[in-house]
Amino acid sequence: MSLRYKEAFRNRRTRLLAWLIRLFYHHKVLNVPQLGDEPVIFVCNHNCIYGPVVASTFIPAKTSPWVGNSMLSYADAKKETLWGLIHMGWPKWIANPLAAVITKLVITMIDAKEPIPVYRDSRTIITMRDSLNAMQHGRNILIFPENPQSSGWDYFHDDDVAEFHDGFVYLAHMYYRKTGKQLTFYAVYCGKSERTVTFSEAVTYQPQNGIAHERVRVTQDLYEKMKAIRDQGQKSRLSENPINASARNSYYGSIGNLGEAMPSSL
Repeated sequence: MSLRYKEAFRNRRTRLLAWLIRLFYHHKVLNVPQLGDEPVIFVCNHNCIYGPVVASTFIPAKTSPWVGNSMLSYADAKKETLWGLIHMGWPKWIANPLAAVITKLVITMIDAKEPIPVYRDSRTIITMRDSLNAMQHGRNILIFPENPQSSGWDYFHDDDVAEFHDGFVYLAHMYYRKTGKQLTFYAVYCGKSERTVTFSEAVTYQPQNGIAHERVRVTQDLYEKMKAIRDQGQKSRLSENPINASARNSYYGSIGNLGEAMPSSL
C-alpha cells in the first residue's frame, strides 16, 4: 500500500470517526471567537479523555494538540487505558479488549491532528520548538494545562477544573521574539453534563510586562475564565426541569464514562 493511499485512507477514517461523534454525541459550541490570520492557543479542560476528544472534534479551527509522548505509542497508550478501565471497576477479561478498541480510536484521532509530543524531562524544549514551528505554519495549538497534582482535584469528576501549569505561556514569549507579534489565548471549557463547548474572551500576551509577570497573569486569567464558564453552566443546568436534567445526565453520562478509562497522559 502506497504512502499516499495510506494517508487518504487515514483521513477518510478520521472524518468518519469525527462525524459519528458529532452525530451520536452532539454538543453546542458557544461564544466562538472570530479568528484572524494569526495562530492562537486554545487552553482546554481535561476531564479524562472527554476534553481532548470533544475539543479536537468540535473546535472549528485547525489545531495541533499537545499530547503526552506516551500516548503516541500504542503499547504505552493501551497500558494506561487498561489501567483506567480496571480503576473504574471493569473486570480484566472485558477491560483488555475494550482498552484495545479505545486506544485504537484515540490514536487514530490524535494522529490525524498533527500532534505535538509533550515530554516531561529535558526534551521539553523540543515541544516548545515544534509548537513554534506549527504556529509559524498557521496552525493553532490546543493545550490541556491542568496540574494533576493540584490539591483536591478529582481526575474522574466531571466538573473539576484543576489549577494550571504556567509553562505554556512561554510560547507567547518565543512567538513574540520570533515574529514581533502578540499571541492570543482562549480558555475552552468542555461541559460534559451540559454537552457544550464554550470559549472565553481573548487573553492577549503583553510583552512589555515581561515573561515572569505574564506567566502568572495569563495563566490565572485563563483559569478564572474557565471556572466562570463552568460555574455558569452549572447554574443553567440546575435551573432546568430536575427530571429532564437527571434523565439527560444519566443517559449521556453512561456514554461519556467510557472516556474515563484514560488517565492524564493526554
